[in-house]
Amino acid sequence: ELLKNSAYATLLNRGDDERGLEHFPVTITVGSNNQQVVIKICDRGGGISEVSAEKLWSYSWSRRLGGFVKPMNQLASFDDPLEGLKQQRLGMGLPLCRLYTKYLGGSLQLMSVPGAGVDTYLVLSRIDPESITSTCESLV
Repeated sequence: ELLKNSAYATLLNRGDDERGLEHFPVTITVGSNNQQVVIKICDRGGGISEVSAEKLWSYSWSRRLGGFVKPMNQLASFDDPLEGLKQQRLGMGLPLCRLYTKYLGGSLQLMSVPGAGVDTYLVLSRIDPESITSTCESLV
């Protein structure tokens, strides 16, 4: 989801630049130590507007649509129930990413530079393999 958002913003905001998309890479950096793994995703897709930033973590809000997503019964048709989903984003990606990250004991932060791009920081706590093995053995 995070990579998809960066790629989409880059394509949307930089796709018509005469220099081409290769001048606006999405970069991924991964670092770790004994306690955590940090993944940094940087794009040059223009950043997040102040209006979008206020609603970014709301479920069913999509920057692409400039507002809240239509109810599911307005997206689907009887002929092809997935028709509407192919064309619209549901606005669930970032809130769910943050929810899963928190559930796993980590954090998700976005740092936007208006007109430039977004740096996304995903921090996850390392899980000690020994504790998993002992927990699984105690269940048997």
